Amino acid sequence: MAAERGTVLLYHGFSGAKERVEYYSTALAEAGFLAVSLDAIGHGERRWPDFDVIFNDERWDEQFDATEADFLKLIDDTAAEVPSIIDDLRGPRLGPAGPDRHRRSFARRQRGLRVGSRRHPRAGGRIRQ
Repeated sequence: MAAERGTVLLYHGFSGAKERVEYYSTALAEAGFLAVSLDAIGHGERRWPDFDVIFNDERWDEQFDATEADFLKLIDDTAAEVPSIIDDLRGPRLGPAGPDRHRRSFARRQRGLRVGSRRHPRAGGRIRQ
C-alpha cells in the first residue's frame, strides 16, 4: 500500500481499543497518510478474557512485580509484531503459490487491524476515510 505522505501506525492507551484513536486515524487519512490503527495484544478485539483479573488495582498493589512483568511482556509482544505489520503493508509477497493475500488478510484480522486511507478505500481490514 502506498500513501501520499507516508504511513502512521497508531496504538491506543492501556486497556483501550483501536476505535479510541479513530479521530486521529481519520484526520491522518484525510491529510494523505495511510493511517493504521491496531489493537495491542490483550486489548480490543484481542482482549484477554482475564485482562481485568491480571491488571486489577488489587493485584497491582499486592503483586506489583508480577503484574509489572505481565504488563511489560504485553508491551514487548505488541512491539515485536511491528516488523510483520510493516511487511504486510508493503504489499503482497510473490512466491511459488503467487500472491500471499490470504495469509495477510488473516494476519490483519488476528491483530485487529484498521486501515484508513483516502486513496485506498478498500485496502483491507476495516477502512476509515
